[in-house]
Amino acid sequence: MTTEITTFDEKDFKKFLEDKDFSYLYAFTTKERDKEVTRKLTKVADYFENEPIVLVSDIANTKFPYLSSLRLDKNIIPCGVFLAKLNAFIYEDKYIANDAFVDLKGILSFSKKELLEKISDEVEQELGERTNRVSSLSEISTESIEKMKVKQRAIVYRKMVRGETLSYLLTLDPIKFKREASYEMYYHYLTNPVKYIREFVTNYIEQSPKAIKSQLARIAAEKELKRELLLDERVRRAIKAFNLLHNQLETVLNVTVVTVAGQRRTVPNEIEIYSNKVRVGSIHNNIEISEIAAFEHQLKTYSILDDTMQ
Repeated sequence: MTTEITTFDEKDFKKFLEDKDFSYLYAFTTKERDKEVTRKLTKVADYFENEPIVLVSDIANTKFPYLSSLRLDKNIIPCGVFLAKLNAFIYEDKYIANDAFVDLKGILSFSKKELLEKISDEVEQELGERTNRVSSLSEISTESIEKMKVKQRAIVYRKMVRGETLSYLLTLDPIKFKREASYEMYYHYLTNPVKYIREFVTNYIEQSPKAIKSQLARIAAEKELKRELLLDERVRRAIKAFNLLHNQLETVLNVTVVTVAGQRRTVPNEIEIYSNKVRVGSIHNNIEISEIAAFEHQLKTYSILDDTMQ
C-alpha cells in the first residue's frame, strides 16, 4: 500500500525529537487509500552509556479508544529511536513505505533493515579480507578437506560449468548475525563504524571456531576440486557448451549437435547439469556431453573439443 505524506515537516520533527517537553506530540497527515489519516508521535527519553536516547512511538488511533478495546500493543506502536549524540534516527521497517523518514537532510536516518544490511556488508568485507591471515594461523586436517570435497563436489561442478565465480573468502553466518541485531549494535556502529566492524569480526572469529574451520576446509576443498575437475576433458567440454548455448546460440530454439562419431542430431537448446554429468537437450531428446564434438548453426561449426583432440 502506498502512503502519501502530506504535512510532514523535517524541522518540526527534529524540534520534537530535541524538545525536553515530553507532553509535546508531533502530528502529521498521510493519505492512505484516498483517506487522510493523522499520525501522532509521542516519545520517552532515557540514557544509554550516559548519552540521551529518545524512543519514538506512533499513536495509531487519534481518538482514545474505549477501555474494552484498548490494546497497548496495537494502539501504541514503536516507531524508532533517536540517538541524540549522533543526531541519528533509526526507524522500524514498516515505516519505509510512507517515506516520511527517508533521506532527511538535517538528521541521519536509517531503517533498521537498511542499517543492518550496511553493517552486514562491511562485516562481510572485513571478514573476507582476513581470510588468508586466519587460514595461516589454522591447521585444517586432510580428512576434513576430503570430507568437504565429497560434500561440495556437485556444487563446484555446477558453478564451474555455469561460469560462476567460486568464493575463497570467509563469509558471515546470516542467522547468527541477525541474532546480534539490536539498537545497541546500531548505536555502537554509528558511534565509530571502523572500530565497531573490526571488533565485531575479531569477536566473531574467536567465538565461532568450528564454523571458521569448516569454512576454511570448504575453501581448501573447492580449490582442490577446481584443479581436479579442470583436468577432466568432459568438464572442459561442458564449460564450452554452456557458454556457447547461453551466448552465441542463445536465441536458437533447436541446435544441431555433431557427435564424436560424426553423426548429426537436432535437440532443443537446453542444458541440464547433474551431480557428475551434463546433458544437452530435453528430457526425452538429449545427448550426454561426452558424446558431443561440436554444434552447428547456419553453416557455422562451434567445436567444444580441446585443440589437441580436433
